[in-house]
Amino acid sequence: MISNNDVLEIKLLNSTDDSLKIHHLPCHIDHDGEAKVEEYFEPNIKPNSNDESILEGSFRGRPLQGKKIILSEQQETPLQVTGYIINEDKSCVHTFNDFTTWTLDQDPQYEQDIQAALDWIQFSSIIHKEIKM
Repeated sequence: MISNNDVLEIKLLNSTDDSLKIHHLPCHIDHDGEAKVEEYFEPNIKPNSNDESILEGSFRGRPLQGKKIILSEQQETPLQVTGYIINEDKSCVHTFNDFTTWTLDQDPQYEQDIQAALDWIQFSSIIHKEIKM
């Protein structure tokens, strides 16, 4: 879970590859380079036997539960929501419309921080909508 003191930073280097996937893990990894996620992490991901919308995986021996979040499906009224990945030069290097969030000890459907952020997008669009009189 992200606290107020944590920084969420996502980087993909100059990518136009739509097959790249974003995973939000509940930990800090002291590495700032490439990782062979598709070789070591993704092959172990499988649907939960009781609920196929929940994914199961593991990282460094710890069991994880995940849920794919599709940004445009989070809204009651459809919005064009896109995530942006910014490099050190403050330029966009990749966009994304979905990601997988992982939790260690709770059902990912109840992940409060990410859901609150997605709810804020919906709320913000409502309060900033032009009112015709």
